[in-house]
Amino acid sequence: MSADVARHVQLAIVATEEGAAAAFAINTEVLKEDIAARSISLNRLAGWRKPRSG
Repeated sequence: MSADVARHVQLAIVATEEGAAAAFAINTEVLKEDIAARSISLNRLAGWRKPRSG
C-alpha cells in the first residue's frame, strides 16, 4: 500500500511540474504579445509628437 501512495505522490509532483511549465510558457507568450502591442502603441504616440524637420 505504501508503494501505491508513493506512486501517487510522484504522479502529483510530475503533474505539478508539468502544470508549472505550461503556465510559464503561456505567461511568456502573453508577455511577448503585450510588449509587442505596447511597442506599437508607443510608436504611434511618438509619431504624433514627432518634431518637425527643417
